[in-house]
Amino acid sequence: MSQVGQLRHQITLQGQGTTRDSGGGISSGWSTIASVYADIKPKSGKEVYAQGKLVGSVSHEITVRYRTDITNASRISFDSKLFNIRAIINVDERDRFLKLLCEQGVATWKLKV
Repeated sequence: MSQVGQLRHQITLQGQGTTRDSGGGISSGWSTIASVYADIKPKSGKEVYAQGKLVGSVSHEITVRYRTDITNASRISFDSKLFNIRAIINVDERDRFLKLLCEQGVATWKLKV
């Protein structure tokens, strides 16, 4: 990835936040960190039989400009799809681009307390 012109899809980076409710419990939700442009490439797909049903997932490689506020606990929203970030790669260790290895179609729950 050497050209910014390939970043043509506008995505929303989301982070999970927690708040205490009036009963002392914790509720969590997703909030927007930033809206950025990205290159999105599907890489593979699979189906697994889990808990009595067939569950499908698709892995994607999403490339964005370098940012310091993206973590594995973040997620990406694009065109009514949600992508869970599995790994973050700093391309060539040059702080120019990040490759985000993401999975779509698999629910995860990452609660930070």
